[in-house]
Amino acid sequence: MTTKKTTDGAAQTPARKNRFKAVAKKEAARVPTLSELKQMYSPPATSGRPSVEVRAAMDAAFEADVLPMVQSGYSILGAAAMPRFIGYPVLAGLTQNGIIRAGIEMIADEMTRKWIDIQTTGQNLEGGEQNPVIADLKTDMERFKIRTLFHDASRLVSQYGGCLAYVDTGDDDPATLMTPLYLDAGTFKPGSLNGIRLIEPFNLSPGFYNANNPLAADYFKPRSWFILGREVHASRFLYFSSALPPTMLLPAYNFFGIPLAQTVLDVVQHFTECREAEARLLKKFSLTVFKTDMSDLMNGMEDTNIRARAKYFVQNQDNDGLMMIDTSEDIIKVETPLAGVTDIVRQSMEMVAAYFGEPTVKLWGISPGGFNSTGEADLRNHYDHVAANQEKMFREPLNAVLRLLQYNRRGEVDDSITASFIPIGDQDAGQIASVNKQKADTASVYLQNGVLAPEEVRQMLADDEQSGYTTIDVEDVPEDDTGDGGMMDMGGMMGEMPAEAPETAPESPEVEQGEQAITESETSAK
Repeated sequence: MTTKKTTDGAAQTPARKNRFKAVAKKEAARVPTLSELKQMYSPPATSGRPSVEVRAAMDAAFEADVLPMVQSGYSILGAAAMPRFIGYPVLAGLTQNGIIRAGIEMIADEMTRKWIDIQTTGQNLEGGEQNPVIADLKTDMERFKIRTLFHDASRLVSQYGGCLAYVDTGDDDPATLMTPLYLDAGTFKPGSLNGIRLIEPFNLSPGFYNANNPLAADYFKPRSWFILGREVHASRFLYFSSALPPTMLLPAYNFFGIPLAQTVLDVVQHFTECREAEARLLKKFSLTVFKTDMSDLMNGMEDTNIRARAKYFVQNQDNDGLMMIDTSEDIIKVETPLAGVTDIVRQSMEMVAAYFGEPTVKLWGISPGGFNSTGEADLRNHYDHVAANQEKMFREPLNAVLRLLQYNRRGEVDDSITASFIPIGDQDAGQIASVNKQKADTASVYLQNGVLAPEEVRQMLADDEQSGYTTIDVEDVPEDDTGDGGMMDMGGMMGEMPAEAPETAPESPEVEQGEQAITESETSAK
């Protein structure tokens, strides 16, 4: 009998093992001390950790506000009451998990699949592509790869909870980086933008932040960030985050959100266990039992005859195999029922998809089951979920990018220019035709009441990608031959049905003369 050795070389006897268990159990039930809680829920320590004075101010706020609530939770519910941030090293390792990686990449792809549409509000200089400001914005977005930037930012938000994007204006002087960035010539010269670069959160640590005045706008919002020891003002970054934790836990998550990779870890592990259990069950669900005299083997004697017969049976166990046994022997098959195993595994897969916010047909490629299930409702819910996440995660950084690119090229900002996210759900031909018919009816009313001119309606048709008339010449309005102000021409072009023919057509002169002769003959007969 061998005994295991511990790290210090001592034998791991049963008594020693029991003492270890008792100590571990007692340690799990113990309420952490103040220093332990600070280590668990303080900002992650990097090479750019704030100074001693800044950390002292943070610790004072922690002891006054956060500590009583944390200790109360531990004393009532134990360690399960306060699940902690699992840390960036663990999250970096989870990026190698195939299921977690696939779900995160799919969300990032969906968030930027159709991207944005830039337009003006309240005014229309030339309309659509002809607006020079919009054309320049589209060019600069391609130049600085803004779409790729937001795609990678979405991926980092899901993996680590958030990230920052540094606005590089070409001035890396330490004193300048600590000052705010304004859209004026004093801090940002037009044409000086070198790029916008993502900073992963494990290279970040928050600087000074307000932790004692909830009435202020900067409550628990860092005024600066340390990038591996270099302090940079917060206004020089674009902030990306989602699923923010309660304010008291923000320092524990480095002032970002709860990572999606951490949230889905539990259900992914559960699915992995179900999948592995199913694989083990499939290997042994059918068992062959050979009933024979086992007395010699049970008494420790060697019986090569039985072993040879068993080996021969295993090697030739197929439809063409043959097993000869004595009349006192028997062979039976014991099979483990597999009913319900598929449902259990499928349910665990659906739970993973639910935590990712993705339909099963998207994440797993599995068609929905059930009577008359098509998955259309799931896809519509998915598209709504993506649209909501775009607004929550991308809206503020996108507005900042629009202003930055305008000022960098022109030295001024047009506040009437906005961007909207293009819906990723595609409409079928019937829905598009129905929408176009409604637009045609609306345009006809506007034309009839003199609200719009024919040229303006044609401009709307040319700008609408689903109208089918994007290639028309807006200024080439057909001549009005109907005397109704062009209503018939515009209505027909916008898809209105032609007017119904009269129920009775006018009769020809020959028919009228025949009817008159019949009437005269009837009168003479009378």
